[in-house]
Amino acid sequence: MNKIARIFLGYHNIFCCWHINKNIFANCKTRFSDVEWQQFMERWNMLVSSTLVELFDATFGVFKETYSGTHPIAWQYVNTTWMPHKEKFVACYIDKFPQFGSASTSRVEGNHHVIKSYLRVDTLHFLPLTKRLGLMLANQRMELSAAIEKQRVHKAQRFGHSCFKDLIYKVSDFALDKLLQQLKHAKKGGHEEQPCSARFTKSWGLPCHHYIRGCLETEILILLQDIHE
Repeated sequence: MNKIARIFLGYHNIFCCWHINKNIFANCKTRFSDVEWQQFMERWNMLVSSTLVELFDATFGVFKETYSGTHPIAWQYVNTTWMPHKEKFVACYIDKFPQFGSASTSRVEGNHHVIKSYLRVDTLHFLPLTKRLGLMLANQRMELSAAIEKQRVHKAQRFGHSCFKDLIYKVSDFALDKLLQQLKHAKKGGHEEQPCSARFTKSWGLPCHHYIRGCLETEILILLQDIHE
């Protein structure tokens, strides 16, 4: 981690929540009954998913009060091992920069599985190794290009709202679905609106429902330049 910070200046690396939970399980599970463990992990996941620093502080206070006395060893492990790195996995901190919803290494591990499926054996010489990796990359590029071309030609009717006009055939279906969720939120009325924290835009690189509501009120389009490159 120290080397990442020194070499990749200005970049952010985050911890995999799945692996954090796996380590917590290995070090703490035996100290709880099944019911207690379920409650412990529910409180822990609630803490990790805190979307505001103030909410995290309040939830952390309850978590500490609940477990520092009843399960001191588990509390000590979590507090000393993971809390010093909270800015690398708690939502209110990692949502301050683009991470596109990736809070685990599952995508990397999925790619690792694909690589192994091409290599098949672990004793290859360098030349056949590079050839198989080259074949894998070429096939992935073909699949990605085909998927992109398909989305440039066919668009689902659910993306037919006028504010998406400048984005159709230029933005992926995945991004449009995220925008559609924000559009539905923007169109809801009759509730007190919280000030925009820009959390969604910073983490996903897409306009949030606050911005989209402004587009609806002024009858302007969401522009391609509003989307993360």
